[in-house]
Amino acid sequence: MRYFLLIILLLVSIPAFADDGPIFRKNVSSTPAYETDHAAIRMLPLYVPAQASDGTLLEEGITYKDTDGNVVETREYARPLITYYTDGPVETIDEEGYGGFPGHGHRDAYGAVSLDDGATWKRTNLSQSGDLSSFTIRDGKKKIPYPGDVGRTFVSSDGNKVLVIWVSRYAGGGQPNYAMTDDERELVAAHLLSEGRIDDASACTDGDLIGTPCLYLEDHFS
Repeated sequence: MRYFLLIILLLVSIPAFADDGPIFRKNVSSTPAYETDHAAIRMLPLYVPAQASDGTLLEEGITYKDTDGNVVETREYARPLITYYTDGPVETIDEEGYGGFPGHGHRDAYGAVSLDDGATWKRTNLSQSGDLSSFTIRDGKKKIPYPGDVGRTFVSSDGNKVLVIWVSRYAGGGQPNYAMTDDERELVAAHLLSEGRIDDASACTDGDLIGTPCLYLEDHFS
C-alpha cells in the first residue's frame, strides 16, 4: 500500500514541473584543435546588472523563452557564472601502464566570466606559462627547454571573490615568495611575531634554512 501511494504522489506532481526551455550550449574555449580538460563551472550567490562580455549593459535585459519560442520572462539582473579549465596542445602516451600520465604539452589555465547567463564569455589566460620554461631536459646530447605545462586547476569562491589555483611545470623563481622584496619579507616576519606564531622575526630572514621557523619565507627546496 505504501508503494502504491508513493506512485500516485509522483504521478500527481509531474505536471507541476516548469518548462525549462530549449537546451543552451556555448563553446567557451573556442579552440577545437586543442584538448580542453578539467573544466568546471559555478554560479556566484549574488546578482549584477546584465551585461555582455565587453561590459555593455543589456538595457532590454535577458529574455527567457520556452520550447515553443514564447517569451516567458525578462530579467535585468543575472548571477555571475565562473568557469575554469586547462587548454592547449598536448601529447599523450598511448601505451599500457601510462593511463594516469597527463601528457606533455603547452597547456595554460584559463578562467572565463559570464554576466548574461552564459550568452557571452570573457576569457582570461591566468597562468600564461604554456610557452615559458624554467628548466631543461636532455634529448641525447641536447638540452631542450621544457614548457611550463599546466596539469589541472582548482577553484574556491566566497561572495564576489574567486580564487583559482593550478598545478604547473613552470616556476618563475627559486622560492615561492620570489616576487617579494626584503622589506616585504621583514613585514611578514613582523606580522608573524605580533601574532605570536614565531619567537624571533630575524630568524625568518637570516638565511638559516635548517632552523628557520618560517618555511614560507625561507624555502628548503629553493
